[in-house]
Amino acid sequence: MAGEQDKMTQRPVLMADRREGPDLWGAGEAMRPLAELCLSGEAQTPFALALVGGRGAGKSFALRRLIEAVEAAARDARPPLLSKIVIAEVDAATGGDAASAVAAAVFTALERGDGASHYATLADEAAQAILDPRQAAAAAAERHDEMASRLEQERRGRDETEARRARLSESLLYETPGSRVDAFIRASRAAIEARLKRFGFADGDADANFRNLVRDLAAARPRSRIGLFVRAIWAYRGQTRLIVLAILAFGLSVLINWLRLPAAGDWLASLSGGLAPAVTWMRAHDAALGYASQALFAAAILALGLNLWRAARFTSLLFRGLRLLRIDIAERRRTLDASAARLERRAAALQMEAEAAEARAETLARRAGATTARPPEPAFLAPAEAPERAARAFLDELGRIIAAAASPAPHRIFIAIDALDALPPAEARRFLETAVRVAGSGAAVVAAADLARLGDDPGAIAESLFEAVYEVGAGGGVAGEGLAARLLAPAAAPPAPPATAPQALGAPLDEAELGYLNSASALIGPRPRALKRFYNAYRLARLGEAPRGAVALSLAALMAPDRGAAAAWRWMLAGEGEQLAAAAGHAGLSAAFDGLGLEGADKAAARSAYEAARRFAPWS
Repeated sequence: MAGEQDKMTQRPVLMADRREGPDLWGAGEAMRPLAELCLSGEAQTPFALALVGGRGAGKSFALRRLIEAVEAAARDARPPLLSKIVIAEVDAATGGDAASAVAAAVFTALERGDGASHYATLADEAAQAILDPRQAAAAAAERHDEMASRLEQERRGRDETEARRARLSESLLYETPGSRVDAFIRASRAAIEARLKRFGFADGDADANFRNLVRDLAAARPRSRIGLFVRAIWAYRGQTRLIVLAILAFGLSVLINWLRLPAAGDWLASLSGGLAPAVTWMRAHDAALGYASQALFAAAILALGLNLWRAARFTSLLFRGLRLLRIDIAERRRTLDASAARLERRAAALQMEAEAAEARAETLARRAGATTARPPEPAFLAPAEAPERAARAFLDELGRIIAAAASPAPHRIFIAIDALDALPPAEARRFLETAVRVAGSGAAVVAAADLARLGDDPGAIAESLFEAVYEVGAGGGVAGEGLAARLLAPAAAPPAPPATAPQALGAPLDEAELGYLNSASALIGPRPRALKRFYNAYRLARLGEAPRGAVALSLAALMAPDRGAAAAWRWMLAGEGEQLAAAAGHAGLSAAFDGLGLEGADKAAARSAYEAARRFAPWS
């Protein structure tokens, strides 16, 4: 135990920089609200989120924790979160155009996701969008024919299995070498042949005759099986002779015992005088006649016993074959039942796919018929010449199908983009812009990116591409010294649990919060996109314990186009005293501060609100 404890507390000699390492700064807990947002059925799609930070800040690590949190939340299927998801991971470092990379990742994820057959059909259906309508119609018709052929094969297999199950006894007796009953018949062939000959089965092959008898016995009812033993007493060769012999011997024994009676002798003498000497002889040899009577009775018993013994030996052989046949039937029936059930499920699934393929083929045939009069597209517009256009067409069609719920489809496609730092800044920015804009309905895009290296104004980039951002770093208020302490802690040291139960992302906004948003939004001004991002950021930042009025004001000040509002708010938080005083120096901030009624609020709580807000409004 001491050695195991030492191993648990031993620190590694070399720490690997991989996203699968220990969670030192509580990224898993920090990603929980974002995971709920990605699975929220009330979120409008498509939307994009960004995990931002410099090199080494832990963006890839946070993205991996977010993926794990999304998978865990989907497994729990806790309403209103969605459960049917497909996770497509995009590695930007592989190069190529972003649309093709995203489309390839989504297509691959659909084929390997839960309910793979239905999602593979969905992927194929969306992929037809990149073809000419007539080509798509022909491909859909071929797929329908293929599905119909596979369905017919499965049905034939199911029918063959049902037929084998119906004639299982004959199959095991005549067509299955190595079965128990077959091995018994082959091993006991000499004994079987001898017994059958004693009972008159001399014609034909003894092996076939025995198999026929076992087959008939297996098909008979229990009453008929009892009748088989009774029939074996008298119906077969040699058995009747033994019964007749037993009857004659028993009758003679009874007759001799009667003749020994005095009354019987007197009666015989009275019938004729010529019988008197015979009567005298029987009376003189009474002892011998007694022995003869006993011998005849014993012979009758012996003949009857021999008859029963022969019948028992014959029927026991048949019943042993029947018992072995029943064991074989029970084993094979379990296998055939499982095979039949599996084939039935596959046939039902193929039936659904064939119907969907038929409907798809009819739809595309009508579409192709409506476009037959159109001239062909120019060569430079062909998908083969424009892979990005083909990828966009695939993703657009996939979004349309998911939105229409026309076929079995996932509730949400989660697209995770990583390794953007491996590309040159200009190429990384093009990749990110394209990947975010090609996402269709039902998609949630999350990108781990250092937006500061993609342009001079990362805030403008974030505002144009993402509905919400999260600044990755030492989350949970873990400062540099605290993070180093966790890094140097023993390997088995568990992370500290959250102090309070997490709040629900989808909890409705109360009247007070609506008032906070209305008062604070004056700092942002009449900018619809910025107001939407302000609302989204507040939804995420309010989940902590910080006062929500201060959270709303912090977000509005950080996201306001006038940078003076954020500077004035930071100055107020850094001032002396434990309570917030009236705002001064910035008219817009003063109006929002008064409207929120924050004068006299606890300054430490307001600072925590600012730190929570800063995670979702960096670069301010």
